[in-house]
Amino acid sequence: MNVLYKAYCRTYQTILRMALPALPYRTPEILRSAGEILRSAGEIPGLLGKNAPGRALIVTDRGCVQAGLLKILTDALKEGDQQYTVFDGVVSNPTTDTVDQALGKFTREKCVSLIGLGGGSSMDCAKAVGARIASRYPSR
Repeated sequence: MNVLYKAYCRTYQTILRMALPALPYRTPEILRSAGEILRSAGEIPGLLGKNAPGRALIVTDRGCVQAGLLKILTDALKEGDQQYTVFDGVVSNPTTDTVDQALGKFTREKCVSLIGLGGGSSMDCAKAVGARIASRYPSR
C-alpha cells in the first residue's frame, strides 16, 4: 500500500473518531423482551407522537402475530390514537423482495415511522427498510 495513502486514511479515521462524540445521534429505545413490551407498550404512542407524528409501519412476522405480541402493541397504539399499518410478511432470512414489499407498503400508506417487532428476521427486514427509506428520503 502506498505510504501516503495509508497516512491519509489514518488521518481521516482519526478525525472522524474525534468528531464522533460531537455528532447529533439519537439513542434508540430498544425493547428486548415480551415483558418489556407489556410494560412499555403504553409509552410507544407518546414517543411516536413526539418524534414522528403520523402513521407508523409495524414490520413483523406471523410468529409475533400468533403469539399475541402484535395485538399488545396495536392495542396500545389504538389507545394512544396513533395510526399504524402492519406488514407481517417477513420470512426467515428476508430477501430483497420482502424488503421491497415492506417499503412499498410504507410508501403506499404514507407512513412516517417504522417499528420492528420480533426476532432477527423481523429486525433485519425493518433495518433494511429503514436504510432504504433513509437513502431515498435523507431529510426524514
